[in-house]
Amino acid sequence: MRSRTGRTKGDVMSIRAVHPCVRQITNLCVVFGLLSSAVVHAEADFKPYAQVLYGYNSNVFAQQQEGGSTSEQDDQSDNSLSYGAGFTLDNTLGRQAVSLKASGQRTEFGTFEQLDHNEYDADLIWDWKLGSIFDGTVSYGVLQRMVPFAETQEISTELLLENSDHANASFNVAVSPRWRFESKASQTQLDSPRPGAPSLEQDEDLLGAGIKYVGRAHLSAGVEATSTDGEVTGLQGVPDRSYEQNTAQLTATYNVAGRSSFGATLGYTKRDDQVSGDVDAVTGSLGFNRALTRKTSVYLQFNRLLNSYLVNNAVQTELATGLTLGANWQATTKTGFVLTIGHQKSEFPNQVFSSIVEDREDDVDVAELHINYQVVSWLLIHPFVRFEKRDSNDPTYS
Repeated sequence: MRSRTGRTKGDVMSIRAVHPCVRQITNLCVVFGLLSSAVVHAEADFKPYAQVLYGYNSNVFAQQQEGGSTSEQDDQSDNSLSYGAGFTLDNTLGRQAVSLKASGQRTEFGTFEQLDHNEYDADLIWDWKLGSIFDGTVSYGVLQRMVPFAETQEISTELLLENSDHANASFNVAVSPRWRFESKASQTQLDSPRPGAPSLEQDEDLLGAGIKYVGRAHLSAGVEATSTDGEVTGLQGVPDRSYEQNTAQLTATYNVAGRSSFGATLGYTKRDDQVSGDVDAVTGSLGFNRALTRKTSVYLQFNRLLNSYLVNNAVQTELATGLTLGANWQATTKTGFVLTIGHQKSEFPNQVFSSIVEDREDDVDVAELHINYQVVSWLLIHPFVRFEKRDSNDPTYS
C-alpha cells in the first residue's frame, strides 16, 4: 500500500448501513440546502447514474508469470461483473458551493468467488468564500475498496478490503491584489488489513502553508512548506512505527483558457522513520496540457515523490519517479479516444526486503486505451484495455 504523503465503489444502500457518517453528511447537506434557500437563491443540480462493467483480468493475483500460465491449475485469469449506482449533487448558494458525491458497486468473479465484494465512495465538499479576501475548502470523505494484490508483500489469494476516512481543509487570504497566503490541513485514517496483519492501520496528519504571487495574467508562483506525521499500528510481530516528513518547495502555474496549462513544483523532502532512518531527496512535479486542435489535446505528467510503503512487518520509504504521456482525440461528437503510456521507477533505500537484494528497485510500465461512445444522451459505452508489467531486482516482486 502506498500512501501519498504530501495522496471503486458497493451498492448505494450499503453506504449508509456500513458507515453512519455518510447518513449524517447527507442529512447535513439537505438541511443546509433547505435552510439556505429561504435566504439566498440556490441552484441545485442532481445527477444520478447507474453502471455495469464486465471485465477480464489475465493475472488477478499479480503473481510472477514466466511466459504466461502453463497449465489450467496455474491459471490466474478470471472474468468479473460489477454493477452499481451513484449520484452527484451540486448546490450553489450565492458565493458558496456545496457538493455531495456518492457511489457504490458490487463486484462478482466467475472463478475466484472468494473475491466477491462491495465497494463504496462518498465525499462532501464545501467551497466557501467570505467577501473578496477569504476563501477555502472543507471536505470529508469515506472509501472502501479492494486492496490490489500488487500492493501486498506476500503471495496471497485472500480478499482484502481497506477503509479510509479523510478530512481536508484550506484557508486562504488575499493579502493584496497580487499576493495570497494559503494554508491547508488534512487527516487520513486508513484501515488496511494484510496477510498476517489483519489489524494494520495508518494515521496521517498534514499541515502546510505558503505564499503565492498572482500579479501577472495567466501566471502565478510561490513557495510552500508541508509537514506530515504518520503512525502505523497492527504490524506483524513488531512494535508500532512512526515517521515524520517535511517538504519545502517552489510552485508555479500557467493557464490560458482553452489552449494550455502548466504546473510545476521543485523542492526538497526529508523523511525520518524508525526503520530506514533519514531519507532525503529532491522532489517535485511537472504537468503540462496542450490543446493542439479543437478535437485533439496532449498532456505530460512527471512526479518524483517520497511515499510510505506498508508491508506486514515494517513501514518502508519509497522514492517514486514517474512519467506519464497521454493524448485525447474527440473524433466525433459521440466518439472519443484516450491513450496513456506511463513508466515509474520505485526505489526502497536502506531497506532489506529479502536475502536476495539489499535495496529493492521496481520498474513499472503501464499502457491504456479508452474509448468513449455516447450512444444517446443517457447511455455511454466505455470499452478499455490496460497492460501493466512490473520488473524488480527482487524476483519475488516481478
